Amino acid sequence: MKYRLLYIFVFFGVMAGVQAVYGQAEIRLDSNFEYEIGFQLEGASSGTLNNAMLNASGFIDENLKDENLKRLSDLNYGGNFLDGKIFYRQSRDKMWGMKKMAVYVALEWHYLFDYRFTEDLYRLVFYGNKDFAGQKAKLGNSAYRQINYYQIKAGLEHESANEKHNFG
Repeated sequence: MKYRLLYIFVFFGVMAGVQAVYGQAEIRLDSNFEYEIGFQLEGASSGTLNNAMLNASGFIDENLKDENLKRLSDLNYGGNFLDGKIFYRQSRDKMWGMKKMAVYVALEWHYLFDYRFTEDLYRLVFYGNKDFAGQKAKLGNSAYRQINYYQIKAGLEHESANEKHNFG
């Protein structure tokens, strides 16, 4: 019994928050033809388990467990990302002898999270080890990865003649 609780905590620890739906928000504190200052936040996620399973506020009943079991393959994947940045861009008609140039500076934060788990791990966590009596459960390919990093960016941009594309 105590191993079953351990499996449950590990399983939900790996998948906490996955499949939440994120949007994109951008706030420009000041913007005109010469400069702009802003903040941008965006993210997305996907996974094998449905939102009802991951965002269950009460009990996870048999119907919900069975519904998600039908969605599984031998190895199941999911994950999410979240990015945020604060930026400053200053455009000039002429900079260092070049026309329509801009300077760009940003501080960015990136969070990446992905997981994979076997169908046997799902069965073990939600149905117990009774089905595996005298057998081995395939857990070897289950894993998760979490990466969190910052970037400082600086560069030059060139505004094209059709004003639909920036290069830099």
